[in-house]
Amino acid sequence: MIVSVGAVPTVGAYLLPDVLARFCREHPGVRLRLREDLHTELEDSVAKGEIDLALLNMPLRRAELVVRKLWTEDYVLAVHESHRFANSKSAIALRDIAGEPLLIVPVSPPRTRSPSLPSEEARRSMSSWKPTTTKRSAAWSPAASAWPSFPRIHDGRKPASQLRYLEIADAVLRRRVALVTHGTAYLGAAARALRDAIVAHVAKTRL
Repeated sequence: MIVSVGAVPTVGAYLLPDVLARFCREHPGVRLRLREDLHTELEDSVAKGEIDLALLNMPLRRAELVVRKLWTEDYVLAVHESHRFANSKSAIALRDIAGEPLLIVPVSPPRTRSPSLPSEEARRSMSSWKPTTTKRSAAWSPAASAWPSFPRIHDGRKPASQLRYLEIADAVLRRRVALVTHGTAYLGAAARALRDAIVAHVAKTRL
């Protein structure tokens, strides 16, 4: 039995590994297929029945999809430990970011502009929809990077990191993440079990 799940990259990289590993141990007869892709591509794939479920950023374009909201999060600023903001004890205001070069993880699609970071195109030093690429770049770059809050929870469990995560005091950019299935397509028992495992993990993580 095969269950296919899709996720936008920051969710796939930071939320799913623990869930999928546990699911495989508890359901050894199920084969999982994970696809990380852009929000719009995954939304279309669920609608076409190419994947069983997906973790996507809201809002969605397709009315035939069933949406279960999972969490909402602000964006934070990730900087290298040598950055001038790294040891800041307070949240960073947008006016303080105005002159900074930025590494951007786009929301969706790649050309989406962040309303909380005005005129970012003029300051953007790199844009990549692959979060690992942006994160590894942020580890050595003098630029700041706008990140969803969730990866910070994951990194906080690791003993050492070259990145520091800072609150953005007056940010207006937020991300809403939902678990999405097709409204009329039959969802098999294994896919339902994975859906429930993801929902339970999110509740336990208290996102």
